[in-house]
Amino acid sequence: MKFRKKPVVIDAVFFDGTPAGANEVFDMFSIPGAKFVPSSDLRFGSLEIPTLEGVMTALPNDWIIKGVKGEFYPIKPDIFNETYEADNMPDSRTERIMSLGELALAFKRATTQALSGSPADEKTYVDLMTRYSAALEESEKNND
Repeated sequence: MKFRKKPVVIDAVFFDGTPAGANEVFDMFSIPGAKFVPSSDLRFGSLEIPTLEGVMTALPNDWIIKGVKGEFYPIKPDIFNETYEADNMPDSRTERIMSLGELALAFKRATTQALSGSPADEKTYVDLMTRYSAALEESEKNND
């Protein structure tokens, strides 16, 4: 038997791995017990998020979602992109859509992280590059 996931609107925010990015997550969501854990160089870090399955770690470029029962989870960008799409309802806060500038900044941070010798998630890097290129192309079409 096959099953289809029910369409559900969720709230989500992108975590870029910086302390400012952590504040952005905490500004959007009040997650009891969640905390930012800085890396050794203090420029990036992770989030520890209590979930129904225990504490989960959100790494740079993960999405943080609020589930249908009010629970919070980190989700890898490739899984997020395969599972969710923007809810285009006016004034919706269901997903924080990354602007061209935000994509460029996330791409720059991923590049900096890779060049500094930090282990980089190649799939995330390629995803950001693809999204940035598509957003740039769309922006150029809209300006013509």
